[in-house]
Amino acid sequence: MKMRKLEEAADTILNTCMGLNKDERFLVIYDRSKEDIANVLLERARRISNYTDKVKIPIAKIHGEEPPSKVAKIMKEYDVIVIVTKMSLSHTKARRDASRLGVRIVTMPGITKAIMIRTLTANYYRINKTCQFLYNLLKNRRKLRLITALGTDVIFHINKPFKDTGLYRKKGSFGNLPAGEVGFAPVENKTNGTIVIDKTMAGIGKLRAPIRLEIEGGFVKRISGKKEANRLIRLLKKFNNRNVYNIAEFAIGTNYKAKVTGITLEDEKAYGTVHIALGDNTSFPGGKTKAPIHLDGIISKPTILLGSKAIIKNGILNPKVFK
Repeated sequence: MKMRKLEEAADTILNTCMGLNKDERFLVIYDRSKEDIANVLLERARRISNYTDKVKIPIAKIHGEEPPSKVAKIMKEYDVIVIVTKMSLSHTKARRDASRLGVRIVTMPGITKAIMIRTLTANYYRINKTCQFLYNLLKNRRKLRLITALGTDVIFHINKPFKDTGLYRKKGSFGNLPAGEVGFAPVENKTNGTIVIDKTMAGIGKLRAPIRLEIEGGFVKRISGKKEANRLIRLLKKFNNRNVYNIAEFAIGTNYKAKVTGITLEDEKAYGTVHIALGDNTSFPGGKTKAPIHLDGIISKPTILLGSKAIIKNGILNPKVFK
């Protein structure tokens, strides 16, 4: 029964999300931690495409680490690529270069069989509708204010927004699966305020105590909290790179089947949450900051203000904005 559900999830990825056809070249990139999932994807892809392959890479040390140069070159030779790895290749030059050439790419860092079965049974046309609604609200706005009961109060200046809907059928399209987020790379050097991350922090996992970030001029200036905050301080310090403190992303989760489990891939898509990211944002429209990492932090029960209007209150879409 579990294998059949996993195969159904793989079919959703290949058919609904990617629109793979028989004449397209398909590649799955994986590391040893995700080999079982990679094999299921390859087997199901062989039922659709006449040209399929897989390539194994070493487990990366951190999210955003580049794959081997040989693999980066290979990625340019396919039409559709699914990446199932422990660490994320989403915000790498290798992925961006392949996307620019028209390759359709999905990354699934940290994916598990349980997450696949749960979240890839979602109706991605419904998720697309929610994403489009939020995207339309953001696209002509300049500022957004984020507030939470735990002390978050921060102003973001909006670049061109993006939407990650789960439907990647156009040439060069890219996203995560499970999908479901709408956001933007904040305008560099303009984010100011306080952010309290209370659910998950990439590189650390599910949080037992909140991490408080004080933001000035687009960069984290102070980090406070308990043990996990100290772990984040040590993690960022070892890069000896100012740009790892950049406020790289703000996004709203829109996937009604996703839940917070401690795995960022799913956590950041969960309805009722938002996330911010530190580090690189060159994968996003208008993003200009290069960094060796991209780390997401998940925030629960957000209130989001566009001007005086709360489009989301305590994590719930405000029905009044539909009128």
